[in-house]
Amino acid sequence: METTPAPLAPLTTEQPSTSAPAPETQKNANPQPTSNPNNVKINITTSSTGSDYATPAATLFASAYSTDPVFAYLLNNLGPKKQSRARAKLFGLLCMLFAMDGLEFWEASISSPSDPNRNEEGGEDGKPHFHAALVLATPGPKTSWSVSASTIFNLLFRSALLPFIFLIGPRQFGVMNGEYASLCEPVRKAYLAKTLGTGEGKEDEYFEVKLVATDEAYRGRGLCPALMRKVQERAAREGKPVWLEASNANARRQYLKLGFKEVREEGPLKLGQGKCGEDGQKKKKGEEGATGVSVWPMVWWPEGSK
Repeated sequence: METTPAPLAPLTTEQPSTSAPAPETQKNANPQPTSNPNNVKINITTSSTGSDYATPAATLFASAYSTDPVFAYLLNNLGPKKQSRARAKLFGLLCMLFAMDGLEFWEASISSPSDPNRNEEGGEDGKPHFHAALVLATPGPKTSWSVSASTIFNLLFRSALLPFIFLIGPRQFGVMNGEYASLCEPVRKAYLAKTLGTGEGKEDEYFEVKLVATDEAYRGRGLCPALMRKVQERAAREGKPVWLEASNANARRQYLKLGFKEVREEGPLKLGQGKCGEDGQKKKKGEEGATGVSVWPMVWWPEGSK
């Protein structure tokens, strides 16, 4: 799930909780410049532990996913102001969980050619400016969109989860913590078990893009495609597929352009069917337009690996 990409729920901002302590971060010493058709230089940096990238990434995600249908559905029991606060806390929690589980955080920043009429936009110094961000799960056991009892206890111990539950309500937390995962995870597990095999962890040998988004001010300049292509290059070197779930139609189109394929011949999954419209806003059961939100499970395979 640019943003897309998808609970404790899937994965876009505001002032999130402090990220969890982690081993010393290992960033790439030399930012990787990437050229693109817009004549801007894109610098990409990564953090192998996420300890110092989780908070700025969460802030970006909360803002970028403010109109995403999946997150709209997960928070549609709240008014606009509370939704904004809850979204910030949600992405703070998600990024904290990802950092705790050792997922990789990537960011991309740009700098334009010198222009006497405006200031340099940043990124050329090699420092992370988070014009775009991505969270990547590498091959091996994956973090689920649903939160286990032990993880809930850990978050409660850190005083990070309780304020969020008070804000959205226990019932909505239950929806958020189970509905998305129960919809998407069986599809992913069945597909990857079929294509990768089972036993000895074979079914876990894939990359997964958990979240990816661009700051609204920097959209249309190739940042997310640059991040995704870096992921594809790495996956190609290792001969492993990349999995993601597109949570809106625009993200789906962008992923198709990057060579991703839809997994389901019968079309997208439907989250909240009978309870919300395609935009994630509340609908009553039987009401016209209560189709639910579309979620597209997608996969990319390196050439010759499948």
